[in-house]
Amino acid sequence: MKQLGQTILMVAFILVATTGKPFAAQMEDEIELTREVIQTQRKAIIAKNMQFTEEESQAFWPVYNVYREAMRKVGDRKVKLISSYADNYRDLTDEEAKGLLAEFLKIQKAEWKVKKKFVRKFRKALSEKKVMRFYQVENKLDAIVNVQLAADIPLAK
Repeated sequence: MKQLGQTILMVAFILVATTGKPFAAQMEDEIELTREVIQTQRKAIIAKNMQFTEEESQAFWPVYNVYREAMRKVGDRKVKLISSYADNYRDLTDEEAKGLLAEFLKIQKAEWKVKKKFVRKFRKALSEKKVMRFYQVENKLDAIVNVQLAADIPLAK
């Protein structure tokens, strides 16, 4: 997982250091590139940490793929929100800030709903301990992404 965090930091540094784009465009590029990097590494990290049997693997990965697609849709909303914020953070009105915060909270709720919905599906493929372990790995991966976003997104002015 350290490797994933280092990769995210490297991508962020390269984008910020080499592009002459405005902050919002840099942020959008960084988010999309980071998402691509994470998606290509995420499965390998999960497989390594989960140590599936052949039977578990066959049952888990199809459910996981549908789960990640559902999470990607929520992630698309997050990217849109961050891009909107990046375009306006220097001179947000109170009304815009209120709307952005409301959308942020709705996105968090949507992420939670997807995670909750898929617990039942993962339980059909894995033991309770392995389901818990999977959600722990997911939480760690999400935390890495969120730390990077928090570092890159400036506070409202």
